Amino acid sequence: MIDLMAEIAGLGSEESLVGALDVGVVPSAMIDLLPPALAEIRRHHPKLRLQIRTGLSGELAARVRGGELDVAIATHPGHQLEGLRCRTIWLEPLVVITPSAWAPRSVEELLLSEPFIWFSRSTWAGQQIERRLVEMGIVVRDTMEVDSLIAVTALVRHGLGMSIVPQRANAKPLPAEIRAQPFGTPQFTRTLAQIERPNNPKSRLMDALYAQLANLAPTLEPPGAVNQELPK
Repeated sequence: MIDLMAEIAGLGSEESLVGALDVGVVPSAMIDLLPPALAEIRRHHPKLRLQIRTGLSGELAARVRGGELDVAIATHPGHQLEGLRCRTIWLEPLVVITPSAWAPRSVEELLLSEPFIWFSRSTWAGQQIERRLVEMGIVVRDTMEVDSLIAVTALVRHGLGMSIVPQRANAKPLPAEIRAQPFGTPQFTRTLAQIERPNNPKSRLMDALYAQLANLAPTLEPPGAVNQELPK
């Protein structure tokens, strides 16, 4: 209770926020999106303490619901999350990546004929990709399954197969050894979202984090377009 009172007292300053925020982040957002946002927050709010923990989207959402985390930066699952609110940060286009040395072919032909590397289906993004392939009636020749987007890209770069991955927010261009093609018509996307409990007394701290993330991520639809309190 004493800690909570200290947090609430720190919210009274309009110019600089004071307190602590426990943030869960999926590894892909830790590469290019969150670090510059954290640097800006520290510059504007030097007394704000941020604790960062990484994990998979489902695990992080459960920890937010259980009160272990205040907020999570994660993939939106595409369905309602009981008792939680989601705010869109970035819509990441899904792309089919292949080694540049392969002969150019249609996406469908590549998916049906070439070895496929899954981005782990234990992740919400991996599950969404699998659902899209099922909807298209495509059965891939799966050879590997890894839980790191960087590892998937490295495997494709060295000619070990092809994959479908989100085009990460603020990421550098793909290396010349990789060719990328849109996945789906219109192109499918992964929604990166800020997941939080409604009525959290740290709402101003969470708003400050969201504002910095939204500033770095020019979304394909207005930030907060899926900002909603989902039913408990």
